[in-house]
Amino acid sequence: MIDKLKAEAREVLDGKGLKSILVKGASLVFVIRVGGAGLTYFSEIFLARILGAEIYGPYVYALSWAILLAIPAGLGFSTGVMRFIPDYLTNRQTGLFKGIIVQSWAVTLGAGALVAVVASFIVELYGPGFQSLAGLTLLLGFCIIPLRALLSLQQGMAKAENKMALAFTPQVIVLPILIVTSLFLYKAYHGNVSIINTMVLVILCHVLSVGGQFLVYLKNNWQKISNVKARFETPTWLRVSLPLMLVSSFLVVIQRSDLILVGAMIGPEEAGIYNAASRTAALVSFILSAVNAIAAPTIAKLYAEEKHNAMRELAKKIAQYVFWPTLLISLVLIAGSGLILSLFGSEFVEGRTILIILVFGQLANASVGSVGYFMNMTGNQDQSAKVFGISAVINILLNIVGIYLYGAIGAAIATAISMVIWNVWLYALVKKNLNIDSSIFSTFKR
Repeated sequence: MIDKLKAEAREVLDGKGLKSILVKGASLVFVIRVGGAGLTYFSEIFLARILGAEIYGPYVYALSWAILLAIPAGLGFSTGVMRFIPDYLTNRQTGLFKGIIVQSWAVTLGAGALVAVVASFIVELYGPGFQSLAGLTLLLGFCIIPLRALLSLQQGMAKAENKMALAFTPQVIVLPILIVTSLFLYKAYHGNVSIINTMVLVILCHVLSVGGQFLVYLKNNWQKISNVKARFETPTWLRVSLPLMLVSSFLVVIQRSDLILVGAMIGPEEAGIYNAASRTAALVSFILSAVNAIAAPTIAKLYAEEKHNAMRELAKKIAQYVFWPTLLISLVLIAGSGLILSLFGSEFVEGRTILIILVFGQLANASVGSVGYFMNMTGNQDQSAKVFGISAVINILLNIVGIYLYGAIGAAIATAISMVIWNVWLYALVKKNLNIDSSIFSTFKR
C-alpha cells in the first residue's frame, strides 16, 4: 500500500501523465477558486448586510437575468474554443487560431449587445418599464450581459491553453475585489449605497475585469498571431459551438431558473434569501469545477489522438479526485448551515432547509464525474444538448409546481431532482457511446 502511494506521488511530481496534469492543474484552479469563493462570499455578505434583503433581492434577481442571457449571447464559443484551440496549437495552424480569437470575440460582443437591447425593449414594453426602480435595475443588469459573455469566452480561451490563472483570476479574484472595494469606498464617501449605485459600480467592475483579461491574453499570444493572417472556418465553428451554446444555456436555466422563478412568483426579497442558500450550496461544486477546467481540453486532446484507454483512465482519476473531497465539503456545509447563512443576516437563516436540499443535488453531480465534458469534447454535443434541453423544461415545470405547493423549498427540491435526472442520463450516454464508466462506483472495480 505504501509503495503504491509513493508511486502515485512520484507520478504527480514528475510532471508527466494524466495524474500529474489533473492534480497540479486542478490544484492551481482550486486554490484560485477557493480564494475567489472567499472573496465572492464576502462581497455577497457585504451587499446583503449593507442593502438588506429588501434591496439585495432585486440586485441578485437582475444579475441572475444577466447571467442567464449571457449564455445565448456567447453563441457557444466559450466552450467551442476549448474544442478547437488545442487542435490548432498542436497542429501549428496559427491562422485558424488567430481567426477563432478575432471572430469569437467580435461575435460575442455584438450578440451580447443585441441580446441586451432586445431584453431592454421587452422590459419596457411588457415589464415594469424603466420609469420604475425595478425596471431601471433590470436595465442596468442587462448592460452586464455582453460583459459576462466576454468573461466566459476569455475564460474558455485561457483554459484551452491550460493558462488556469488567467482563466479564473479575473472573474473569481479580481472582480469580487473590485466590487467590494468600490462599494466600500462609495459608502465611506457618500454614507449610503442605493441599488442603482450598486448596479453602476458592478458594471464598471465588469468592464475593468474584461479589459484587463483580454489585454493579458493578447500579450501572451502576440508573437504567435501578430504576423499571421487570420483564417476563418465560420460554418465549422458555428456547427460545433451552437449545440454547445444550447448545452450551456440549458445548464444555466437549470441552475438559475429556480432563483428567477422564486423572484417572479414569491418576490425579489425571497429570491435574495434563496440566493444566499444557493450560493452556499454551490461551494460543493468547486472540486468538480477545478478538475473540469483541466479535464475539458485534456479530453479533447485524447479524443483527437484516439487514446481511448487514456480517456477511461482519466475518467477514473476524475471520479477519485472529485467525489470524496466533495462529500467532506457537503457534510461540513450541512452541519454548519445555520451558522453560515447567519453571516448574511438573521433573516437569511430561514434558507437552511433550501441549502441542505441543494447540497444533495450537488453531490449527485459530483458522483458521476465530468459527464458533460466527455460528451461535448468527443463530438456528442448534439445528444448532450438534447439531455440538457429536456432537463431544463422538466426543471422549469417542477419549479413552478414546487414553488406553488411548497414555496422556495419546492424550488430547491425541483432543482435537486433535475440535477439527478441530467447527470444520470448523461452518465448512461457516456457509458453507451464511449464505453467509459465515469462514476465514483467505477473506482471500486478492478
